[in-house]
Amino acid sequence: MGGPNTVIDVNRLFNLRSYTVAALPTPGTAGRMAWASNCRVFNGAGTQEGAAAGTGGLVTDNGTNWKIAGTNVTAVA
Repeated sequence: MGGPNTVIDVNRLFNLRSYTVAALPTPGTAGRMAWASNCRVFNGAGTQEGAAAGTGGLVTDNGTNWKIAGTNVTAVA
């Protein structure tokens, strides 16, 4: 796809849409991915970032909730 909604760029890399956690589309279509700009992800020690301190991360729709990619942890800001 090209134009203003480029999904795959010239290097064949995905361009995910960016949302805040609160603005993510309603979950319900398993397999979708997005970037949540204020999602609280985990550091190298396995500790989740503190409230209102999210640095952002990849999230996936499991059909019911948006989860931090690669985990079963619901995305929160």
